[in-house]
Amino acid sequence: MELQCKINVSAAAKAKIFDLWTNADKRKLWEDDLESFVIDGAIKAGGKGKMKLQGKPEMDFTIIEAIEGEAYSERYDLPFGAMIFRHRLLTEGGKSYISHSVRLEKTAVTEDDIAFLSGVFADFPITTLRIKNLLEG
Repeated sequence: MELQCKINVSAAAKAKIFDLWTNADKRKLWEDDLESFVIDGAIKAGGKGKMKLQGKPEMDFTIIEAIEGEAYSERYDLPFGAMIFRHRLLTEGGKSYISHSVRLEKTAVTEDDIAFLSGVFADFPITTLRIKNLLEG
C-alpha cells in the first residue's frame, strides 16, 4: 500500500531539491519532528543512515535511490514490514511537481497497518507544502 502527496513547483526546484531531502539541517526546516538525520558516507543507493524523530526510537535506513535533482528514497526495515519513503521531482505536461510518498511492503496488510500508515502520512501534505515554500521562497 502506498500513499502519496504531490504539489506543483517551479522548474528552478531541480537545483535545490536534493539538498532539502538529504541535508539534515535543511531537512529540519520541513520535517519539524526530526531530531537527527545522519547519512554514513556517500549519498547513493546502498548507503546507510539513521533517523530519529521526536518521541520515537532511532531507526536505521538504507538509501534505495539517490538521483541528484530527481529522486531520493529510503527503506526502513521494521518488525512488521518495510516502509519506503520516496521523494521525487516529476515533470508532467510541462509542469514540475514534488512528490512525497510512503509505502508499506508487507505480505498481508491489515486494518491496523492501514491505520499506522495513515498516521505516518498525516503530515505529508504540510511537509510537501513546506518544501515547496523553501524551494520558491
